[in-house]
Amino acid sequence: MRKYLITFILFPFILYAHSNDTLYKLNVRNTTEIVELNKKLIKLQETIDRERNISDKSFNGISNQLSASSNSLTIFSILFGVLALAIGFYVTYIERKIVKIREENIDLLSQTQTVKKEVVEINREIQSDIEGLFKKIKKEETNHILDRLLNVPKDIANLVEGLLSRELSKADFDKLKVSYEKLELGDITYTEKYEILFFQHFSDLSLKDLFIKERFIKYIPTGIVCSIENDILKSSNDIFNFIVDTGLVNNKEIINVYFKGLEKSKFKDFLKLYDLIFQKLSQREKQFLLYQLIEKGDDTESVLINYGNILDTNYSTNSLTESEKLVFENLIEIKQKKTDREEKIKLEKALEEKRKFEYEINNNGTA
Repeated sequence: MRKYLITFILFPFILYAHSNDTLYKLNVRNTTEIVELNKKLIKLQETIDRERNISDKSFNGISNQLSASSNSLTIFSILFGVLALAIGFYVTYIERKIVKIREENIDLLSQTQTVKKEVVEINREIQSDIEGLFKKIKKEETNHILDRLLNVPKDIANLVEGLLSRELSKADFDKLKVSYEKLELGDITYTEKYEILFFQHFSDLSLKDLFIKERFIKYIPTGIVCSIENDILKSSNDIFNFIVDTGLVNNKEIINVYFKGLEKSKFKDFLKLYDLIFQKLSQREKQFLLYQLIEKGDDTESVLINYGNILDTNYSTNSLTESEKLVFENLIEIKQKKTDREEKIKLEKALEEKRKFEYEINNNGTA
């Protein structure tokens, strides 16, 4: 009983001691575990720190790579934009060039078709109208010569012979006039070359032109002397076209310059020329008026007789006015004067021959 009582009394202490021992053991074990856990925790922390460093380094590397990639992408985008613009400009240039080439090809095709038509036309002309083709070629050559004179007016000295034998038009006169105006009017070496062209090809136009007219009138006698039959007929026709159109009385100076020049030329007895002038006047009044306007003298004797003979042939048997009678009286007077002079010349020549004959006989007889 006592044993149980002691046990009962001591039991709390024993239980407390046992409990303390258990707690102690438990504390020791827990402390050990805590130490182990702390060690593990430190290791884990180190691992975490190491992994964090690795992660940070990786992140920084990735960030740097992303930044570099971003910069690369930006640069690439800029380069791509520039390249796109360059390609756009190049494509536009190529497109315009293609359009231009297309237009040039269209023009070239048109020109080729035109050339083909011209070649066909030339071939047709060669086969059917060689003379017409020759005239076209001569006309192109004439244009080239006239354009040359526009640049070098003094080259007329080398080109005048070729132009005299060509057919020239109103447009050609305009070009020649421009070249003529560029010369010094006192330089007759070159101006006379133009004036002979004006006389043979453009007498009427020259008389109508205020710049050329005065010098042209003075040149008429020289032009007559330098002409051949075709030239004098053509030039006289043009001159009298102008005279008839502007009035005979208004052109008395031109009439006298013309007939005095004709008197001194080889054409003073060219009857076809007088007939042309007579027909050109057409009206009887003008035909007689022309005779009256010609100044009377030795420098117009032959032309008055030749033209007066045409009047005599056409009107002597008709009723004459008083002025017409005076014309025929003057004509008779001129003819008589010429006859008397010719008889006198014949007589003087006969006397001269007689003197020579007598002189020879006397000398021979003396010898």
